[in-house]
Amino acid sequence: YSFVANHMLNGFLLPGYNALRTTLLQQEKAQVERLLKPIKSTWNANGVSIVFDGWIDVQRRPLINFMATSERDPIFLKALNASNEIKNKHYMSDKTIEVIKEVGEQNVVQIITNNTYTECNWITQVVDDVSFVRNFIKNHALLLF
Repeated sequence: YSFVANHMLNGFLLPGYNALRTTLLQQEKAQVERLLKPIKSTWNANGVSIVFDGWIDVQRRPLINFMATSERDPIFLKALNASNEIKNKHYMSDKTIEVIKEVGEQNVVQIITNNTYTECNWITQVVDDVSFVRNFIKNHALLLF
């Protein structure tokens, strides 16, 4: 697409919205699945590790990434937007069980997670709130008198 856009090739028509979200998307998904098939075929014999980690994107949404790693290559499985969820042991175990079932229970040899103590995550929110209040007072000092 970028080559065509930069070189103004006559007669090239961009695919429409419906073609992109239906036919072309399905074709691309099938192509990706074909490329991943050789990697996934080794999981039964050699096993696979499920790896997940949480992080916050630039819009401050908590995301959880799930990957499958084996001796061949890692594969990104999915990312969850956990904005409206309480990320406790019940939520995380439910999501982990879903991923294990997607990969195949017989293929999973271990689960690797981050080892941070998540019960202290409220401290970050308090520090952010303190910084916000401090900056407001510094920038609007005259309003306080």
